[in-house]
Amino acid sequence: MKTNTIRIFAVVMVMLFAFTLVTCVDQTVKYKQKAELLSLTIGGVGIETIPKPITAAEWGSETFGLAGAEFGRASFNTEVDTTEARIIAGVNKGSKAEWGIATRGTRPGFFEDIRVPATFHNEDYIYIKVTSDDNETISYYRVYTRLKAFVTDLNSISINTVRVGKAVDGEPEWDKPELDSSEISITIGEAQSALVEAVTYDPNATVRYAAIREASAEEPIFSAPDVPLVLDDQDTLYVEVTAENTIDKSFFKFRVDVGRMATIGSLKFHGNKEQEIYGKGLPNDDWNNVTAGSFSTAKGDQPSGGFGIIIEKDEPLATLDYVYLPGGSLGEPSFSGSNPATITFNSNDSLAIRVKAPNGGVSLYYRIKITLLAGNIVEHPKSGWYMRGATAAPLSVVLDPPDTGQYSYKWYEADSWYGVYGRHGYTVDEKANVSCVNGGPGQYFYLVQPDVIPSGGPLNTAQADEPFAWTVGTGTTYTPLTNWVDAGPPGVTANTKPDVVPTPPNVYFLQGSTNETRYYWVEITDNNTGLTVVSDRAVIITETDANTEHFIFELSILPRKNLIPFIEKGELYQIDLTDYPFPDGFDPSKYEICIVHAQYFLPDGRPWTQNWTHGDLHFGYTEGSASYRTNGGPLTWWHNNMGANSGSVPLQAPHAAQGGLLLKPDWVGFAPSGDPAKGIPPPDPITGDLPKGIYSMDAKDPYPAGVAQGYFAGFIELLELRFQTAPAK
Repeated sequence: MKTNTIRIFAVVMVMLFAFTLVTCVDQTVKYKQKAELLSLTIGGVGIETIPKPITAAEWGSETFGLAGAEFGRASFNTEVDTTEARIIAGVNKGSKAEWGIATRGTRPGFFEDIRVPATFHNEDYIYIKVTSDDNETISYYRVYTRLKAFVTDLNSISINTVRVGKAVDGEPEWDKPELDSSEISITIGEAQSALVEAVTYDPNATVRYAAIREASAEEPIFSAPDVPLVLDDQDTLYVEVTAENTIDKSFFKFRVDVGRMATIGSLKFHGNKEQEIYGKGLPNDDWNNVTAGSFSTAKGDQPSGGFGIIIEKDEPLATLDYVYLPGGSLGEPSFSGSNPATITFNSNDSLAIRVKAPNGGVSLYYRIKITLLAGNIVEHPKSGWYMRGATAAPLSVVLDPPDTGQYSYKWYEADSWYGVYGRHGYTVDEKANVSCVNGGPGQYFYLVQPDVIPSGGPLNTAQADEPFAWTVGTGTTYTPLTNWVDAGPPGVTANTKPDVVPTPPNVYFLQGSTNETRYYWVEITDNNTGLTVVSDRAVIITETDANTEHFIFELSILPRKNLIPFIEKGELYQIDLTDYPFPDGFDPSKYEICIVHAQYFLPDGRPWTQNWTHGDLHFGYTEGSASYRTNGGPLTWWHNNMGANSGSVPLQAPHAAQGGLLLKPDWVGFAPSGDPAKGIPPPDPITGDLPKGIYSMDAKDPYPAGVAQGYFAGFIELLELRFQTAPAK
């Protein structure tokens, strides 16, 4: 029995030892150590938010999108802060840190020990590699570095939210003799509590303000931007701009004119409807040097008692006088001090205005020339395109008041915006034979040297009142022809055998093109009064290539002209297209060519044409919309391409894989180029009139080369906008 007991005990001990052994093995699973970045300071700049780490697996993967990984941010005042900068990394116990430098989408070529100072540049990425104590776990962190802006430029200033001036160059000290003064004007009411707000080119710059009385030698005491100032006439206003880096400063100086404004903010004619006059001309303190503004209105808009005149002065305390001037009167008017309640105008009459400022003895004169039209055109001829030989829809026009038999209609046709291109039997190109202003679309064509047109021939016998235009019909409708011939006129070496006899004779496509573009408009005359009104132009395109497509915007249903004048170059005017009646299934991406023409107006409202384009075209997308995200940004932009020397531009969006716009645009817009500081162009030395840009391209001309270029357009009006697919090569 004893032996059995011992054996049983031994077996139990063996089993117990085995169980203990198994238990010990299970309890010694290896613990994975961390590699964690807890805090980070670079060159004395602490990183407030530690980004999510990049794992070792992600770091080694060729498919991992490194550019999209998280990163922290650090901003430094100067390059001194980014040279030999100490990096202090707080990591979990036992781990070690190293640093490397690369870009957002690339990995560092090597990593340095954290004890080695780092030298880096603006917009570098500093990568921190954290390795665990057992070298098994590695994490990567990164920080985007940038130098704080040193920009101290001042864009403009406003007082009580009203923009009053644009800054001249600044200086690093307020009392430097080189600091020029810019003039700003405010009203007497605004001066009592003037809240000045400066617009800087860098939104991270800070500003302060100070005012010094006239002839005072005291040093300016600058106050916070939200503290209103009490300003007196002829005070000096200083603006201090401190860059984001808190080191660089600039000072700007303004002389304040209080109560010296003698200008008008708005001018309205109140009749059967209220109309604001935007082309008010340019005022002057000498009546003989006033640049007249203009106002056109249908005769029916003027009540039997005349128009009421509503004028808003820029300085409410200024004195205002206005008086009626008959059409032939150009001498200085006599202001009686008693303004009439209403004025009845005939065509070519004028309104004369005098404004006296309450301070400084300043008086300015305005003159507005009135043009009465035969009526309001409520439906203009509509554009269209057809294959050659198709029957075109009749063009029509609707006048308000309705046609009662007292009106006559005269339809015109032109080969292009610019004139004749060897068609209609006229075998010379006007650009080589007649000096026309390139880009004169709004006023059709300026005929500068009519004597060089050959006498006789189809052009002169068919030509009517408009230069380079033909009278093609009368009545309220006209059906354009589409049976043009795709060949050059007789005598041209290529394509001399048209396959169809042209009707009318000698009418051809422009050499080498697949489509023929014609422009049509109608002039309506009131037979009783002789007053006229001219419709918008309709473009009719005749195509020979069945694979080429066209899309024409109907501009008559859009607000295609800015009514508030532009002030700055690049200022954008947007035309909403969200409700535009695009056809079902409209796909803008297939179009590759954009044709656009515009008419330009000087800031005083006068039409202006120069031998240079002066506007930028935009198509845009509403921020946050699906089209915005798909297009990759808010807008597609073409530079300097509306009208003038060429109206045809590639329709190639920056983000489109093919064609042009990916999706239907939410808006179309335009912005002026040119230089607002140039003012109004000087008179043409040949005619004494406003120059038309024609004497600007050759130094031998009386008008010096380049002088007519670069003037600023205060108003822009879209005249034509269409897309086209590329013709077959």
